[in-house]
Amino acid sequence: MSDDLTTAPYALGEVAAAVRERWHRKSEEAAWAHPTDWWHPAVDALAEAVADGRDATVPAELLGSARAEAGVGLPEAMDDLAALFRVVGVLAPPFPVLRAFTSGWADSGVAPVRTAACEDAMTGLATPSYLRTRLGEVYRAADVRHVSVADTNGLLVLDASVVTSDPWQRIARACILADCLREVFVAGQPLAVLGVGRVTALVTRDSELGPQLSRLRDLVDVRLVRAGLSRAARRPPRVWVEPLPADHEQALTLLAELER
Repeated sequence: MSDDLTTAPYALGEVAAAVRERWHRKSEEAAWAHPTDWWHPAVDALAEAVADGRDATVPAELLGSARAEAGVGLPEAMDDLAALFRVVGVLAPPFPVLRAFTSGWADSGVAPVRTAACEDAMTGLATPSYLRTRLGEVYRAADVRHVSVADTNGLLVLDASVVTSDPWQRIARACILADCLREVFVAGQPLAVLGVGRVTALVTRDSELGPQLSRLRDLVDVRLVRAGLSRAARRPPRVWVEPLPADHEQALTLLAELER
């Protein structure tokens, strides 16, 4: 294999080429949003390394960087990486490969910026700006119905932050929090990132909220341990519900405080 990963596809062996094609189809089935940008020289290098059972960390890091440069958010890029390993019968990317891939994405220096400024590229959750918009909608709807938002809604906060200088650990922790939040809250509640190691959900105050808090706390703790992040995250994570004030402006102040 040539060391030059900047040219057109080189001739892969039969097995590696088959792996690459099955990987491509798997990503397309998972609604890969960049069909014309899927191939990159690092795709071939990674497919070949996986097919041959060789160390895949270097091509994984190169592909992570390439995905960021192409404007691909980290959740979608990681889904694509996972598709490669699923087609060769591995449930999830090995830890060293995943770490190299996410480090390449983070270190590229061109982490994607969403044009609508409504989605955090790293986690796929909404940005605080978008959450402020949704909060405004909730307060306007409450005014129309003559009800108090303080009685109907709250901001669930999940905080697993501790100080760590390892960029991969910060990325992995953020992705775990986001995935757990999406797994527990599936009814369309606005989910947003608040900062390093902290996420939130605009929730309805009902009988399901208590069990959801307990499930979320347990789920995050298990996933952090499984990912080897016991020392890079607060354990157990803090999960609580901030009451929303009756006034919209006060709610925006509360959100700003939670972002700090």
